[in-house]
Amino acid sequence: MINEDLMTQKIMFARETAEVEGNPNFIINARTDALRSTEDRSEGLKIAISRANQYIESGADIAFITYVETMDEVKVISREVKGPISIAAGMPYNIENFSINDLKKQGIARISLPTLLILSSLSAIRKSLKSINEDNMLKTPTNEFLYPIQDLNSLLKK
Repeated sequence: MINEDLMTQKIMFARETAEVEGNPNFIINARTDALRSTEDRSEGLKIAISRANQYIESGADIAFITYVETMDEVKVISREVKGPISIAAGMPYNIENFSINDLKKQGIARISLPTLLILSSLSAIRKSLKSINEDNMLKTPTNEFLYPIQDLNSLLKK
């Protein structure tokens, strides 16, 4: 994990540079992996919240706290972080613990789904390959595995 003071300096430098360069729309999304920095999750949560607040005070527009697992952690973070928060949802470690709507209700400003589509695609690939293996070729392709050709044609026309 990057040193907290060094990260704060980087954020201040990035903010200053954006202002000097006349780029008011430049967004600094300051990430902390502190929840994974210790085996004691409550200690990691305290560190993550402290870092998030420090990063926002230093000029970050939003604090991205990674490895959030439970709704209880979301509630503590949304209550104690003094600015907009970003959380990754749909991860193998939290997909069953909260929904996008749960996060919205807690005021989470940015919700990312970094692996959901990749994992969904891999599941479809596995099912398709299993079907090919069992049938020794797709004798009758199942629509369950295939993207509708008319939808693909519509996308390509755009």
